[in-house]
Amino acid sequence: MQGSGRHIKALSELQEANQKLQADIDMERRLEKQRVEFFAAASHELKTPITIIKRQLQGMLYQVGRYKDRETYLAQSLEITDTLGKMVQELLTISRLDTPGYTCKKAI
Repeated sequence: MQGSGRHIKALSELQEANQKLQADIDMERRLEKQRVEFFAAASHELKTPITIIKRQLQGMLYQVGRYKDRETYLAQSLEITDTLGKMVQELLTISRLDTPGYTCKKAI
């Protein structure tokens, strides 16, 4: 009977370990799905300002309509590139935070 008790205990421990492993796998899948959704949204957020800059620059290059006022649209394009730069920095920071082994340093 003692051998049977050990087997039951071992089986119970194995089932518990399997449940924990399954929970960990489920959590990893949810995190991966969130990462994919985040980067898809971030990609969309980057495409919009890039398209605006491209159209403004093309308009200035070909002197189309309102884009003949180059100084105004060059200034706007520069502002948009500053915003894009900040967005890219935020993405890089998020990527670093997501890297295994990364430790966050406290700012003083």
